[in-house]
Amino acid sequence: MITPIPSNRQERWDWIESFLQEWRPRIPASPQQLDRQFASMDNVDRFSLPQSMTEWYRLVGRQLESVVYQNHFFPPDALKAMGDMLVVCVEHQGTVRWAIRLDDREAEDPPVFQDIKNTPAMNGGPRWKQVSYSFSEFVVQLVILETMAFAGYRANGVLERSGAEEIENTYSRLNLPDTYWPGNPTRFLVDGDRLLLQLDYGVPRSWLWIAAHDRETLFAAVEALDVDWQDITTADDASS
Repeated sequence: MITPIPSNRQERWDWIESFLQEWRPRIPASPQQLDRQFASMDNVDRFSLPQSMTEWYRLVGRQLESVVYQNHFFPPDALKAMGDMLVVCVEHQGTVRWAIRLDDREAEDPPVFQDIKNTPAMNGGPRWKQVSYSFSEFVVQLVILETMAFAGYRANGVLERSGAEEIENTYSRLNLPDTYWPGNPTRFLVDGDRLLLQLDYGVPRSWLWIAAHDRETLFAAVEALDVDWQDITTADDASS
């Protein structure tokens, strides 16, 4: 079962580790390896990272680029200051940035904000929009986003907004706040422990991504949902 996202930070790391082992197995580096790296990274000393960011780097270790593959999550020695923000991650085409406030770097688990490149305001609001209550919550969102793009059994397609709303009424929503990329908003849903859904709301049409544990679950969802499927990919395709 894909369980609700814990409110406790340490339990969130446990959730992420369990999720990655189930959906995207990898071999983590040891904390000792990362500690040796930290000693030689000037930016870590300069910015005095929040505890949650240090814990995240220790969790993924040298596998950071494997865990966050589509987008670019900066390692500790490449973090970038932008005005009063510390940019931690950039979308793979450079159009979206995520950051914490420099003033929050002493906080244990600060909120994360999103910026749309070359857009002075999003929805008429400030340029930086809060998209998570904490860094650890943002990492959960990002790990799920990455999984949707690279799961062994996955599909995506377009649907009318009414169809998106019907899907929200059919499946269980994960207890995460709205994020604003790639949809406006983007929401995550689940069906038991074998199907993940990502709804990207748009105008006039929305986009749906699904990731499944196996071929049978994937094609059952494809047949059941009223979606104009644009791509269906299975692990069988990759091995053929």
